[in-house]
Amino acid sequence: MPAVGEAVVCWKSAGPLLRFGGWITVSNLLSPLMVSLDRFLIAALLSVAAVAFYATPYELVTRLQLLPASVAGALFPALSEWLGRDAVEARRLYRRALAWVFLLLGPAALLAMGLARPALDFWLGAEFAARSTGVVRILAAGVWINALAYLPSAWLQAAGRPDLTAKLHLLELPLYLAAAWWLIETRGIEGAAWAWTLRVTLDAGLLFWLAGRGRTEPHATGWEIADAAGTRVSF
Repeated sequence: MPAVGEAVVCWKSAGPLLRFGGWITVSNLLSPLMVSLDRFLIAALLSVAAVAFYATPYELVTRLQLLPASVAGALFPALSEWLGRDAVEARRLYRRALAWVFLLLGPAALLAMGLARPALDFWLGAEFAARSTGVVRILAAGVWINALAYLPSAWLQAAGRPDLTAKLHLLELPLYLAAAWWLIETRGIEGAAWAWTLRVTLDAGLLFWLAGRGRTEPHATGWEIADAAGTRVSF
């Protein structure tokens, strides 16, 4: 019998917690790999110098993803709470966040496409602008699509299914490698941009499909403790 105020750890939730964390780890390992893969292929198939003409616009355009990443980070705990109480309210919150990301990122992506050539010309010169303008425009479209994918990813994690996101990454990695290799060989750095945009488009489509059809009841994902009064709290 525990003393008054003493918390007792219930170990039955250790398995689900470790599985949840394990799948999150798989995603966190594969995502940076796919982010860097195109640069390695450009260096290997084209030249090291060509990496700069791709990596510079990539780093600039993908900064737009800070907004959806922040929204998804704030949305995750709210979805986790509402999915356990009111699935309809959770879905409403999810759709509202999705609409805001769509409306805010859309004009920014279109602006990046329209101003790519003059901005690069002014900042880095005519040669750089001539070689990288197409990359900016293709990546800007991909960033808009990828920004939306943050929301269904947050939904699946809040519903206790990070394994679905990780399995998608495992599926996409060999497909992305093959597509990027072929497109870079045939279309240069614009091919790398197309490979990235096609991958995130596939990823977004599958995430939306999974978030739209899956169960809304979250799995047990945390430790459960019980105090002397028998009150149980999961975290």
